[in-house]
Amino acid sequence: LQKPLSALGVTDAWDQKVADFSGVSGKSEGKLHLGAVLQWTSLELAAQAGPGEEELEEEKIEAPKLFYADHPFVFLVRDNATGALLLMGALDHVEGEAVHDEL
Repeated sequence: LQKPLSALGVTDAWDQKVADFSGVSGKSEGKLHLGAVLQWTSLELAAQAGPGEEELEEEKIEAPKLFYADHPFVFLVRDNATGALLLMGALDHVEGEAVHDEL
């Protein structure tokens, strides 16, 4: 995440000579600085009505496409209105028994 954070203006934090994390540690020797930043995100999907919606409308699907999330895969979450990419991730470790409920 160093490149995107630097693009947002977080630049001094990576440099041991100029980083100022004195509020975290009072030590002057071996100044604290960032070596790496890791991010972990969790996504849970649920079908729920939003504000002002009495109930979810069921979309009529002639031939549903089934996807079984029982193997590694990559996913993207995109805002349909703006096209903005909101989240990108991967499932790389599947746990539990595979369930194939054919609706």
